[in-house]
Amino acid sequence: MKMNTVIRLMLSLVISYIITGVILMLLAFCMYKLGLGDRMMRLGVTIVYMLAPAAGGLFMCKGVGEKKPLWGFLVGCLYAAVICLVSIIMVGDVHLLVREGLTSLLLCLCGGTLGGMIS
Repeated sequence: MKMNTVIRLMLSLVISYIITGVILMLLAFCMYKLGLGDRMMRLGVTIVYMLAPAAGGLFMCKGVGEKKPLWGFLVGCLYAAVICLVSIIMVGDVHLLVREGLTSLLLCLCGGTLGGMIS
């Protein structure tokens, strides 16, 4: 793997997390102002888990010539790994991660792969 590719991979993760932050802030604002319930919050987080890795995968795959879905999958995998790591550090309970983490992992992987496929 060339250094250029590693830098592009890190930038794609940064882009994914910036998008995550922006969408979650908008979601929090809408929940506060519009009184959206728990159901809408879960839907918003699900959308984040698809859109953010997809955007990162799209950015990553614009710079690579081949195996774009695989690169998008890698972006989704790294995105999910960082979320899992932060969740373990913040919550300290692995049982919650096991219960909720599989769905989140699959959404992140699918989002990243989709971003790679459409690039």
